[in-house]
Amino acid sequence: MFFIAPLSAIGLAGAMGTGRIALGLLLAVVITDLSQAVENDIHLDLIRHQPCIWRQGWSKWSKKLEFEGGDRSSGPQLKEDPAQPGCYFIAGKVTVHEPIHDPLSIYLAISNTANRNKPPEPCQGANQETGCGGFGSCLYCSACETFGTSQSIAKAQLALNGAPLDCNKGLDAGVYDNLSLRFCLPTKREFLESQGITEDAIDAIFSPNGGQSGTVNNLGMFASVYIFDRDVRSLMRSQQKLEQLFRTMKKLPTHEPLDSKTYWSLPFNQLLKEQKLFIACHKLYGNVRIVT
Repeated sequence: MFFIAPLSAIGLAGAMGTGRIALGLLLAVVITDLSQAVENDIHLDLIRHQPCIWRQGWSKWSKKLEFEGGDRSSGPQLKEDPAQPGCYFIAGKVTVHEPIHDPLSIYLAISNTANRNKPPEPCQGANQETGCGGFGSCLYCSACETFGTSQSIAKAQLALNGAPLDCNKGLDAGVYDNLSLRFCLPTKREFLESQGITEDAIDAIFSPNGGQSGTVNNLGMFASVYIFDRDVRSLMRSQQKLEQLFRTMKKLPTHEPLDSKTYWSLPFNQLLKEQKLFIACHKLYGNVRIVT
C-alpha cells in the first residue's frame, strides 16, 4: 500500500534556465482528465517503494502502521482507478501493530533527489485557514475524507474495501489485505491556472530537442508519506505564516523552495527532520517518462 503523490512546480524560469525540469508540471499532466490530456505520451513508472527504517529504542516515531514494500516485478503495484481517471491507488499487505482510533492525517513530501538535506517541493494551493490540502509537499488533514468533499485540488485518502476508512471506528491491530492508499492528481487546467503556465511553456519543456518526435525523456522522482494520528494543523498553520514572512523578506516566489536552513527550522518540518510523532512512514522512487 503506497502511492505516488502530486508534485508542485520547481519553477518555470529555473527549469528553462538551468536544465531542471519542472517536476510539478510534468506530473500534473501525467494523469489528467482524458478530455484535457496533452498530445505528449506520458507515463508514470513505479520502480520501488519500501517502509522507512525503524528501530526499537532508537526511532522517535511510533510504528503503528507498516506498509508492504515492492518493486516493478513484485509486491503492491500502482493502479489507476478505472472509475476516476486521474486517481490512483496501491493496495497490499498492511500491518497495524497497535489499535488506531484517532483521526488520521497524511503528509506527502515530494522531491527530485534522495538527498535529505535538500528541501522538497513547496505546497501549492493549501487552505489558508486550516493549512491542509493543495498539491506538492502538503498535509492532508482527513485521511478518511471522501474525494470531492473539500476544496483541495489534489487529495489523498485511506480506503478499506474500496470505501473511505471510517476514522470513528479506526483500525484494530492485525494484518490487512484490503487497506489501500488512494490519491487524485490535479487536472492539467487546475495546475496551469495555479502556476500561470501556458501551453507554449509545456511544449518548450516537453520538446527539448526542437519538437523531434519519438524522443523519450525520463525524470527521477522521490516521494515520502508520513501518517499522523494526532492533530498537527496548528503547526502547519504556524509554518505557513512563517514561510510567507520569509518569502516576503527574501522576495522569493511561492513556487521556489526555501533554503535548507530556513526550511528545516519551520515548526512542522522540524518534526520530519527529527523523525517525531508520525505513526507510519514509507518511501517511493519512480520515473516520469515522457515521449515527445
